[in-house]
Amino acid sequence: MIEDNYKKCKDAVISAYDEFCSTSKLLGKTVNSAIKEHIENIKKEKFHLMIVGEAKSGKSTFINAFLGKEILPMDVQQCTSSIIEVSHDDNFKLIATRADGKQYALSGEKEMQNFLKGTASLQEKYRKIPVTTINNEIILRYKGAPIKKTSLNKFLDDMDKLNYYNLERSEYRTLIENYIEDTNKEWQSLVVKIELHCPISEAMKGIVIIDSPGVNAEGNVGEVADNYIDKANAVIFVKSLNGQAVESTSFTNFLRTKSGDRNKDTMFLILTGISNMSDEEVDRLYGQACEIFSNISSEKIVCVDSKVQLFLNKCKAIGDPDGIDEFFDRLADEKKSFDSAEMCWLRSRGNLQKFEKLMNDKSRFNDVHRVIEKYAQTARYIALLDTIDNIIKEYARYQVILKDKKTVLKASKDSRDALARNVSAKQDKMSNLRTALYDEIENIYRKYGNLDGEIERGCERLRQQYRKQTEFYKSLSENEITDDTFVDLETFTARIIDDFKLFRNEYGKKIITEFNIRLASTAQNQEDFTFEFFEPNFTQSDFKKINEEARIQTEGYTDVERGACFSRLEKEHYHHKSEHVKLVLKYISEEFDSICNSMKQNLYDYLETCCKIYRDKLVYNIDDAKNEYNKLVTEEETMDDMQGAMDTYDNRINFIDQNVENLNALKKEIDTYVHGSN
Repeated sequence: MIEDNYKKCKDAVISAYDEFCSTSKLLGKTVNSAIKEHIENIKKEKFHLMIVGEAKSGKSTFINAFLGKEILPMDVQQCTSSIIEVSHDDNFKLIATRADGKQYALSGEKEMQNFLKGTASLQEKYRKIPVTTINNEIILRYKGAPIKKTSLNKFLDDMDKLNYYNLERSEYRTLIENYIEDTNKEWQSLVVKIELHCPISEAMKGIVIIDSPGVNAEGNVGEVADNYIDKANAVIFVKSLNGQAVESTSFTNFLRTKSGDRNKDTMFLILTGISNMSDEEVDRLYGQACEIFSNISSEKIVCVDSKVQLFLNKCKAIGDPDGIDEFFDRLADEKKSFDSAEMCWLRSRGNLQKFEKLMNDKSRFNDVHRVIEKYAQTARYIALLDTIDNIIKEYARYQVILKDKKTVLKASKDSRDALARNVSAKQDKMSNLRTALYDEIENIYRKYGNLDGEIERGCERLRQQYRKQTEFYKSLSENEITDDTFVDLETFTARIIDDFKLFRNEYGKKIITEFNIRLASTAQNQEDFTFEFFEPNFTQSDFKKINEEARIQTEGYTDVERGACFSRLEKEHYHHKSEHVKLVLKYISEEFDSICNSMKQNLYDYLETCCKIYRDKLVYNIDDAKNEYNKLVTEEETMDDMQGAMDTYDNRINFIDQNVENLNALKKEIDTYVHGSN
């Protein structure tokens, strides 16, 4: 729950921001747009929590249990084709967005439930095929256009690995083809996003739960869900323990590719289905998960039973022992008894408080709320700290300019001519420094972007990793090759592509850091100026902009990432599996070289974008400083009363000093909520 102390801190930061805006206006400054965007997000107070899971993981059951209310349908015909956003509201409202962008809304709990169980659900005959993947990979891509037979066959081959219900292959493929034929005709009406507003727990105020389509065998969630993951404050992966091992390829791949840019405290793993296990077994599985997934903080791995918690929520809603007795009797008559809950009810002897404690102990859902709510608060406090840091940086730039303008006035000794000469000399030095800084930016660009630069070397390292692995496959003997060999080849190639993405993001941040360090060093070698005069103030919004531009630039190889180029050749045409492997390797190697070149070009584009945004910020700050010096010789008041102007600057410097002092005190207070008191 968002406590009163957070509201107090939030109000204090917003008030400090308003003061900063007033100060900026007084000084004739424009407030950094990225800081504006950041403060608007704080005012909205939205924390996005995305929940993903494997097929049949019980994700919807977990979400309902977490929300404390049965919002999402939990049978096999649930709304698996859409992104679903759930947020707190006093009334029930639903907004659905279609593939063609049209929206429609409805209100009322019953109307919402009817929609979720009807309009947005799957037809019975298609419930055993991977509809989410089909929608993302075919329906939303082709949008009613004819699909080439060769492309369809390649897609069907890829879908074989998603046959979770082990249907006979021909039946499975026919169902997929029929679904594509039926849905492609009316692709516009496909619901791609559903927003649900409903009265849920007060603790969920400000938290938006995002229910995503299921994760497939390779750990992929589709392009739409990928975009949501990038923007989510935290991601919960739900994994069922019923008849499954803790370790799974899908989650391992998901964790590896989707958490590269995340702090480990923003990733949660929920292991569900523990009610029929002993405490010793649960503890063993928890320890195993902590060991396997060491890049997730151990307190963010939680073992729970969603069904137990959901059942408890129903009983709490009934509210009286007689009603709960009748509920259990009705379930027994319908042969839907829940033994774990019934045992707790018997042990409680009708005592609701004791029953709730027994059920909570069994579900362990208190652990989920504790870690999520703790993180939600921490994330909000961190956002406040980021805002304070950005404002302090802007104040620092204002101060150095004010102090230097005062120095120029003092050196001019009330002489207009001397002032004009001093300002002209100052601007000449500033132009020289600008040239030196530009040269340094070019040096850094060449360091990374030359033919023998770091990007080229990094790409070649990744390429060599792939080649080394292909040599392993080439060396396999006939009896060592299985059907899985070909799947492994495809999966490994996809992983190399994911590594390129991680490499790109890593180098983007590295480049900005190097800009700051080396340009600060260059500025120190110049007279009169410190780097605070010009230092670009980079925020998370800037990095988001760079990433979004890079995402657009990657459209040229998104088809490859989905595996379309890696469909397997029919091995029945060959007598020797080893020869078949070599042919597949040759085919993939040729395609891989093409992909590597595209990815490398994307890295160069990414570098170019970083340089451009950095240069733009640098130019803005330099031009802003030059404009301040121009004011010294163009404003009559300054020319006529230099001492009065210096006194004004002193007052403004002192005023900013006081604001910065207040911000640092506020920062210290907020920091205690994040890291505790020292």
